[in-house]
Amino acid sequence: MPPRLLLSGSQISTHFRCDNCGIQLDEVSWMQCKHCKEFDLCGRCSAPGYKLPESTFKAHQKMHGNIPFDQDYLTQIFVGDAEKPR
Repeated sequence: MPPRLLLSGSQISTHFRCDNCGIQLDEVSWMQCKHCKEFDLCGRCSAPGYKLPESTFKAHQKMHGNIPFDQDYLTQIFVGDAEKPR
């Protein structure tokens, strides 16, 4: 069986879901919070210019206490790295 990263994007299936719109993240990579690694966004919800609904942003921010947020709190993560034990 070939490694999962060599399969086409349509064949990758993860247990991760976008924390904004809820779609299953069947992509090779997506955006994830650098701080908690528990907040994941699909390509549409993390696209430049897309503004997260205030309720989604506030729910995520509550997970961090006093960690200040700027526009740089997301980082790209690849499926192989996301599935490694934390």
